[in-house]
Amino acid sequence: MRIFIFVLAALAGVSQAADDDPCRAGYGHLVSHGPASPFWVQEAPFLKKLEALGLRLRRAGDEDGRRVRDFVRRVRDHDGLGPLASEEDFAHIQRFYDQKRGELFMIEDAQGKVVATMGYAEIRPGVMELKRVYLDPLLQGQGLGSGATRFAIREMSRVPGVRRIELMTTAQQERAIGVYRLLGFTPFEPEPGAIPPGAKDRIYYGLDLSN
Repeated sequence: MRIFIFVLAALAGVSQAADDDPCRAGYGHLVSHGPASPFWVQEAPFLKKLEALGLRLRRAGDEDGRRVRDFVRRVRDHDGLGPLASEEDFAHIQRFYDQKRGELFMIEDAQGKVVATMGYAEIRPGVMELKRVYLDPLLQGQGLGSGATRFAIREMSRVPGVRRIELMTTAQQERAIGVYRLLGFTPFEPEPGAIPPGAKDRIYYGLDLSN
């Protein structure tokens, strides 16, 4: 009898561990497995929340360029941010991000509509830029923005040799800035020559992964 109870308990433990595994929800091809990560890496609850909301996270490909571009334009227009300084990554997503050791992710609803994006690309040796973090205004306030940012940070932290993450934003994006600060980003002043054309009004935040 004791052996029987022990076996049942062991099986229950295995079942619970499987339920807690984000791979169980079909995201195994996206999640990098490795050593324990800092506090800002909590992708499992985020992936489970997406599943509960009927949303799907996947890598964007060249065939998604136009839809992603139109989504980003729509969100920026809604937030009064104006046009992007550059949209070159949307033309050839895979080539652009592969060359920069990066990725662009997208989140779709059950009808295939793009509702969020987040990506990253190497801008200097060992330094990644967090970019294209956009969320449908109708989905704001549910923790999806912070979850998407945490997921992107995790993925960047898995790229060999990456020691720092930087991003560029504007004072208008108060909600996003609050998330970045919560996750440990701090403001910094870039070198004058590092500021891209048309970005004089931007503010910059960085996160050292070694901290």
